[in-house]
Amino acid sequence: MSRISLSDKLSNLEYRFCGVPTYFSLRVVKAYPHDTLASTQGLVFVRENGEDILYESTGLWRRTPTSPPSDLVGRSSLRRVRLQNGQILQQRDLADGSFAEGLSFFHDRFYQLTYDEQVCYVYDRYLDLVQTLRLPTKQGWGLTHNGNALIMSDGTPTLSYLDPRSLEIKRTITVHEKEPISLINDLEYIHGLIFANIYHQRRLAIIAPDSGQVLGWVDATNLPNPAQADERNILNGIAYDKEQGRLLITGKRWPFVYEVQMY
Repeated sequence: MSRISLSDKLSNLEYRFCGVPTYFSLRVVKAYPHDTLASTQGLVFVRENGEDILYESTGLWRRTPTSPPSDLVGRSSLRRVRLQNGQILQQRDLADGSFAEGLSFFHDRFYQLTYDEQVCYVYDRYLDLVQTLRLPTKQGWGLTHNGNALIMSDGTPTLSYLDPRSLEIKRTITVHEKEPISLINDLEYIHGLIFANIYHQRRLAIIAPDSGQVLGWVDATNLPNPAQADERNILNGIAYDKEQGRLLITGKRWPFVYEVQMY
């Protein structure tokens, strides 16, 4: 039996929406090694010279599961990682205390958000810092793009469409099902729809990019996670290999990046 592609599953999802989201489950196709010290905040897939590469933004984490949010340890970074074996090929550390967040690769530049510093770092393909831009919101969470604008979450139900040159807000949408949904985390734009992690939830939202309506939910509770006993190690990190139609998912300090199928 032929496999139905992700693009086919998502085709006309918004057109077919009749007030009730479509529900999907996940099947693990393959597991790739992932650094258990990486508190994943953003994930981007890039094919370089025929090799599968992940770029990963890592942040800080609470010292213990019961520590207050201000008691943070670790060091934020931007990493270039070989997907096949998890090898870190390159790593750029941020300054002590800097809390990195979402990541997107757009117009040959990597954009890396920070949590509450109101700063976005812009790097070239070699991870050299080329620009520092000011965020127009109090916080930065997730980041993706639609080919024209960057799309950012900030912990509220609002997604902001940003000019990539200045980060000026061009327009906003409110993510909602029946009510607004907050704590939108990592983002990935896939076949004209926005996939989003929700902080401390084991599911992904599929969001209409113009209206903010949640068109679908992807249940990720069946993903194996040996790190789940620690409540800090939440699901976060979505990347998409458009050429081969592969959906990749991981979590903060998870031992694996999973290639998954939706059904």
